[in-house]
Amino acid sequence: MIQAGRGRPSGRTSVGETRREEVVKVAYRLIAERGFEGFRTRQVADEAGINVATLHYYFPTKEALVQGVVDYVLASLSSTSPTDEEAPTAAEALRFEFDDFNRRLRESPEQFTVMTEISSRASRDPAIAAILARMGVAWHAHLSGILARGVKEGVFRANIDVDQTARAIMMQIRGLGYQFKPGDDTLSPLVNLLADQILTWLAA
Repeated sequence: MIQAGRGRPSGRTSVGETRREEVVKVAYRLIAERGFEGFRTRQVADEAGINVATLHYYFPTKEALVQGVVDYVLASLSSTSPTDEEAPTAAEALRFEFDDFNRRLRESPEQFTVMTEISSRASRDPAIAAILARMGVAWHAHLSGILARGVKEGVFRANIDVDQTARAIMMQIRGLGYQFKPGDDTLSPLVNLLADQILTWLAA
């Protein structure tokens, strides 16, 4: 995710940021189509309509470009949260997590392919592993907040272990994501079933 600088950006900066974003989106699409093993920076440059030297100006190494893709995906995953109107209670906020998963299945299924590739690469790339770890901490805090709020509201059982329950929900949602295959239309009903089971189990 590209952070905006202070003050009004110059024309050059704006153009540079736009070009950088375009390159990242091309790389993202190629990783979704071919995985990291078939990912080549020269092809990214060709499909972005630039030469390799220009690509290296924005991303000096292949690793830097991969880092840009990781930032792009994680920014997208972090961009959605319910409003008070959409989720006035904790139970509805938790349901929103699963509804958002299903929305992504419909609107950007390639995201799950790329996330699986990123997770696999994290096992041999400490920088990406550190980013995913930070994402996990933030997600856990978000879910824990929903669960604690539900206990306080009286819609969730008072005796749940908020920390472990949040971790269990994360593992189940991740597990569903890792099972995704392009064109698979069986995952969405499983997501809904899991949401129903969790909310029934949590209910006060």
